[in-house]
Amino acid sequence: MRSVRISAWVLAMLLTCSPLSALAVETDLLPARRAAPDFSDTAGTAYEEAASVVYEAGVMNGFTVSRFAPEEPLMPEQLAAVCARLYDLLTGGSGAFPAPAEDEAWYDPYYRFLEEALDNQGESGSADDAEGSGPVVGTEEMKALPWNLHPGKYPVLRWMLAAYLDQTLEAAGVTLPQRNDISVLPDAAGQDGASILRLCRAGIFTGTDPYGTFRQNDVVTRGEAAVILARVLRPALRESYSILPFDLCADVLGVDGKSPALTVEGETITMEQFAQELCLALRQNALESPDAPEPETALAAAVEEIQEDVAIDRLAAKHHLLMSERKISDTYGSIPAGYQGVTREGWLWEYGHSLLHQELFLLYQAQSGPAVSDGETQGELLFDAALDAARPKDASLSPILTEMDWDAVLERLLSSPFRAL
Repeated sequence: MRSVRISAWVLAMLLTCSPLSALAVETDLLPARRAAPDFSDTAGTAYEEAASVVYEAGVMNGFTVSRFAPEEPLMPEQLAAVCARLYDLLTGGSGAFPAPAEDEAWYDPYYRFLEEALDNQGESGSADDAEGSGPVVGTEEMKALPWNLHPGKYPVLRWMLAAYLDQTLEAAGVTLPQRNDISVLPDAAGQDGASILRLCRAGIFTGTDPYGTFRQNDVVTRGEAAVILARVLRPALRESYSILPFDLCADVLGVDGKSPALTVEGETITMEQFAQELCLALRQNALESPDAPEPETALAAAVEEIQEDVAIDRLAAKHHLLMSERKISDTYGSIPAGYQGVTREGWLWEYGHSLLHQELFLLYQAQSGPAVSDGETQGELLFDAALDAARPKDASLSPILTEMDWDAVLERLLSSPFRAL
């Protein structure tokens, strides 16, 4: 497909110009191509300007001639059409698409175009296992784009809008300048998290609380989508903001992460190593029993998880298995310190034990014979027995935990970003 590089701001100019002169170089990404109608349902609302911007650029249409329907959910086929038009316009096209064939839906030409533009044509399933989840090509293969953006099935979620918008801009050769110094979001990581983070840094998306919580599974309305797209098209609308760091130890548990949490047969576990397991158990218990949470029960469950981690360490040492930061980063990528409120040390503990567990399981699995009990192989039974034998029997809680104000902790936990993770 065509690809035209769009120039970003020159950083040196931003550093030397006054705010007013800097604004002068922020031209719209696309020119206006048509006049926007007076949508009756956006007049006087927060969506009025955005609806006009996206309509005038030819990226988004009204729901009808006179209505934009800002409160209606954005559907996958609408997102595909928006991204297809955006890519076409950014790469020198007219934004006009051919009418569908007689046996096609209105959105099929957009899907075909966007699949090629994003190189998103991988196999995603089969006609047998998809249960009608996407258009069938031939008898078996399915296009990845209709599979992931299934027309008419579910509304678009925030992560979907961010992911496909980021892919579209990248494919069109557009790099948005960074406006916000944000290194991590509390609820976004991995490939989709990288897209979300780029767009937050550019001021396209904003967080939903002081910590920058993204709420990636929230449904996107047409009005919200128009606001996001208008920020892409018009730099003057982009948001400048900062977020507070989120730390489970400081912000939920109210402790120093380096403080001892418990001692397991001579081994000291710090609060930052323990915080994630503890908060996971507390959240599950509180959500399952909102009227009568039992934090002591959650604490006991979290301690059991740590005892299993220590057992994994012991079993790994017995088999001369070592875990390094290099191996962790090779598997998981960069350590997302701050994601879910977990520190770097906390993620090294979590990822390291997860990898050791996998390596030990495979080591014992190699000894497998036929299934011997309830479908379990001999290797699996041997692994379970060895892990149980290595499990420490005792754990001593530090005063920090025995004197914890659990009511206050639960209140902070359930009002923090961790609740929705």
